[in-house]
Amino acid sequence: MNIEHFLFRLSVALFVLFHFAPQADAQKKVGLRWYTVQPGDSCWSIAQKLFGNPRKYTIIHKYNKLGPEPHILKPGQRLRVPGDMALPDARLVWLRRKVRARPPRSLDWLNAKRDMELWKLYQVSTGRSSAARIQFEDRSALRMREHALLVIYGRSASSSKLKRRARSKIVVKQGVVRGGLASLYKNAGITVNTPSGKVEIKGKEAQVEVDKKQTSIVSVYQGTADVSAKGKTVRVPQEFGTFVKQGKKPAKPRPLPKAPVWKHNKKRLVVFLPKGYRETFRVYWKPAKRAARYRVELSMDKRFSSVIVDAIVGAGVRGMKMEQDLGGKKPLGFRKGRYFARVATIDEDKLESKPSRVLEIQVVPLRASRRLKRNAKGAYEVVGLLKLDPPSSSREYEFSHNQKSFVPYTSPIRLSRPGKHNLRFRVKGEQASSSMDVRILRLKGQLKASSTPMKVKGAAKKITITVTDEDKKPAIPAGLDLHAYPGGKLALTYQRAGVYTATLPAPKSYHGEKIFLRLSWSGGDLANTSIPVLAPPKPRVVIRRVVKRPPPPRPKGYEWPEFPSTTEWSGAGSGPSRGAIPATFFGISSALTESRRFDDARPLYFRFAFRGGVALLKGKLGLDLDVPWLQINTAGESANLSKLGDIRLGARFVALQMEKVVLTPSLRFTFPTGGFVRSRRDLLVEPGVLFEWKVLSWLRVNTNQVLMLGTDFGDNLSLFYVSSYGVEARFLKFVSVALELDMSIGLTGPDNVGGQFGLGLSSAVRLHFDRLRVGVVGGVGLTDGARMIMGGYTVGITLDVGFKGL
Repeated sequence: MNIEHFLFRLSVALFVLFHFAPQADAQKKVGLRWYTVQPGDSCWSIAQKLFGNPRKYTIIHKYNKLGPEPHILKPGQRLRVPGDMALPDARLVWLRRKVRARPPRSLDWLNAKRDMELWKLYQVSTGRSSAARIQFEDRSALRMREHALLVIYGRSASSSKLKRRARSKIVVKQGVVRGGLASLYKNAGITVNTPSGKVEIKGKEAQVEVDKKQTSIVSVYQGTADVSAKGKTVRVPQEFGTFVKQGKKPAKPRPLPKAPVWKHNKKRLVVFLPKGYRETFRVYWKPAKRAARYRVELSMDKRFSSVIVDAIVGAGVRGMKMEQDLGGKKPLGFRKGRYFARVATIDEDKLESKPSRVLEIQVVPLRASRRLKRNAKGAYEVVGLLKLDPPSSSREYEFSHNQKSFVPYTSPIRLSRPGKHNLRFRVKGEQASSSMDVRILRLKGQLKASSTPMKVKGAAKKITITVTDEDKKPAIPAGLDLHAYPGGKLALTYQRAGVYTATLPAPKSYHGEKIFLRLSWSGGDLANTSIPVLAPPKPRVVIRRVVKRPPPPRPKGYEWPEFPSTTEWSGAGSGPSRGAIPATFFGISSALTESRRFDDARPLYFRFAFRGGVALLKGKLGLDLDVPWLQINTAGESANLSKLGDIRLGARFVALQMEKVVLTPSLRFTFPTGGFVRSRRDLLVEPGVLFEWKVLSWLRVNTNQVLMLGTDFGDNLSLFYVSSYGVEARFLKFVSVALELDMSIGLTGPDNVGGQFGLGLSSAVRLHFDRLRVGVVGGVGLTDGARMIMGGYTVGITLDVGFKGL
């Protein structure tokens, strides 16, 4: 090899080394990123989008092996491009329901996806009940509500180094967008162009709405915003708003309406739902001033970046009703977890207030022991019994059963009583609660078998079991068992819902006339029946029966039928009371009695008398006689010239006799045969009514109502109203105690008798020895009138012997 050839090869090597080494280092220094091909993309359009010049498509060829031209790019294909040139203007970070995007120069709208890149002139629209969240490179974000349309216009800066400080530009053609700047880039901004003006957002949160009349409504919540139209710019401060009509200047900013307040000062609400079922829960707020409408939002996060419900309701609405589906089969199905609700006020100018305080809603599935079914009235139904196990975080919750006090939900809720049960749940320490109704259906069982009796060691018998609930629907109870006595547990064969069969084997030996069947389940017995069993034939046995005749009943002792009188007063305006039931008897009485005479003397008399009575017509008619045999003045005066007192003769007839009540009219005469000293000697006629009531077997009540008429066959006439009220108690068989209140009213008569009122109290204690009755009696006058009409006091002894009536 000659020297010239060596030098030539060395110079070429050095040229390649020094010429291409910097380029290789430069390529290594270039940061690459991935770009995802969108429908309708080509290298030409991608270069226009990324580099601002379609002729720079060679840069794409440089970093990607695409093969010979023309290249056919497929949607979803990934290309490597320089990182400092390929940053999208925005990104779709969250969406709900129907959200579409349309690239520039494309006629078709695409279904948007999460993390979709949005470039300059991209259009984004939301449908009904839909929403989307767009985030710019500087972390500023906007949220689009339903029926919104905006255009991404990119940034005003051309240098990639200035992009982070550049102002994001969008065009809102209709609908509502809400958002603001990230705190990291306070010097940047978001420019929103609308058909009626321009809005420069310079804060963390603001809202821009374009209605059907192309009016722009701006509400600022944090920071400020400059609104420009027709050469005029107004600055809207925090918690103020304005609006711009098309072709008009911006209106003067005005304060935003006040946010609503939740009722009962709610912070957290827990909703327990049976797994796999839809349910509703309601929350309410207080009315706000200037409210023309309310905006209600429900989100999956507390920052409301993922809003799942965004609705506007009228001013008359005061609550929010949400439907849930823990199974996730419905479009609005909420799975277990935490949700957040808030509400804002919208006034007549469509200015929207700051949202209310966030209400946290905890959706917790209930773990039920049996399948729950919801009826038309909204209550959950279950057959027989139900157990609701507490959630894993049960210490955080409380429950109430049938309006009782709340208790910690740390142990299972067991419901077994048929009927309706109301359950309320709440977070511990909160007043707000959710409610659910559970109806326990009563079980009914039926056992069917042929009526043919079974034979010992004979054929088996088929038993059919039917189980229904109280609505007569087939039921499958837990722990269903069928027992035979004797025989033990029988095997059940499932036929269909609510219907089972069992086989009862014939008894091997005779244990009785019947085999008893008992159908039961976990909650108790359902049905009982018996199957007859034929007894095996037995040898004939003659049994002589000895009939024992009962001994003849012992004759009962003599029963005194009448209510005996307690005592006898000595005055003219009184007389001994009588019982309503006539009796046949003979007796004697002795008494020591104080009496008042017309000269105000108070002589003391000793009186001895015979008395008796006879009952006729089977005890219906009674005659009685009282004959004072001896009457002596203890002071030594002659008290009885004929040795005989005034004779009393009476008759009574039982008009009404029931089991406990007797009513008897009576008539009694007093003949003035006695010779004791007195102002007049009168004949007394005493018509009256006697009443007796047997309150208890040992307690009787008696009353006498008598009108006493006296005459001396001259011009003098006396008239008294005499009544008595007595009670007799016979606690023991041979002892009775009586107490009587006697009253006498002098209606007219001589010796100042007219107008006198007498009230006396008498009593008696009697010992009963079969037909013989011995008593100690006494009485005392309680008033001055009683001492004048009836006497001062009296005490005596009685002895009576009873006989059977005629």
